Amino acid sequence: MKINEVAKKLNIPPSTIRYYEQRGLILSLRSDNGYRQYNNDSLELLKLLIYAKNLGFTLNEIKVFAKAMVGTGLEKQKVNQAMEKKVEELNQKIKDLKKFQKNLKKALSSECPLDHIYRTKN
Repeated sequence: MKINEVAKKLNIPPSTIRYYEQRGLILSLRSDNGYRQYNNDSLELLKLLIYAKNLGFTLNEIKVFAKAMVGTGLEKQKVNQAMEKKVEELNQKIKDLKKFQKNLKKALSSECPLDHIYRTKN
């Protein structure tokens, strides 16, 4: 598939695909006339990259996972450490979001809503 076909399937601009390629997240083959060519594996990897990006992973974190997926010899231990770190970060975000949600609910029933939103003790 050419870059425009992939971009259309994923609903992203071709520049995003080129950027990911520049960052070493994906690889393309070149046709005889120099056009980038992508196979189904590239398409699936791009889907994963977009999904991870939408979930809040940084491009550096995504690069670790992408390299592991395409078999560039990155040690499994390094990938596992990156994943464990992200799990810890996500757990903390979940706690923070639950706390904020609780404070928002309290604020809705209060005469002075802003008093509850930023409280750290609850």
